[in-house]
Amino acid sequence: METNLETILNNVMNKEGVKGVLLADQNGLCLASKGIAPPSASGFISSIANRAQDLMLTQENDAPAISVSIESQEHTIIVRKENEMTLAIYK
Repeated sequence: METNLETILNNVMNKEGVKGVLLADQNGLCLASKGIAPPSASGFISSIANRAQDLMLTQENDAPAISVSIESQEHTIIVRKENEMTLAIYK
């Protein structure tokens, strides 16, 4: 699994404009980080994804996968949560 994860992260890092990538589990534990994405941000990234998903809950408690974009003067962070994993891409 670790090799597959490394391959996927390398593929994301090779996309145009990507400066960093971070993958966190459902508890906010950093599973992997590359480039400018600091592993210490995994808890915050996971929390942002969880709060955004809470906004999208329906009456059946069935939230779709969502994406959040955080923009600053230096870069943009795209956060996406699906199932039990959270991915952050720094551009």
